[in-house]
Amino acid sequence: MPSLFSVARSRGLRTAMVVGKNKFTTFRDTGGCDTFRLTTLGDDDIATQAIQVATSVRPDLLFVHFPDVDLTGHRTKWLSPEYLDAVRRADAAVGRLVSALPSDTTVIVTADHGGHMSDHG
Repeated sequence: MPSLFSVARSRGLRTAMVVGKNKFTTFRDTGGCDTFRLTTLGDDDIATQAIQVATSVRPDLLFVHFPDVDLTGHRTKWLSPEYLDAVRRADAAVGRLVSALPSDTTVIVTADHGGHMSDHG
């Protein structure tokens, strides 16, 4: 099944990913996108790198994954004080990224999943 990235690239569009989890390396390893950055330094660094990619590479399709909320939920339980702090930090990172993009940019925001205690659900 073709990915959104392969469809975009087949139409001559530039694609990029900035992510914080290794599970996305398949897009790098298969050449699924033009620009790929992986950082494990947290959501703030992901926002910084995504802004750099957006302004220097100027991709037509930019996928950004912020992992800290999910990782914190697994580590400290969903809705714990640490989890809620991670939500606030992720919200600030998304806000910083969105404010750096051109005003005519379409942004789609999704979530990894919900949880209960420290498990999926």
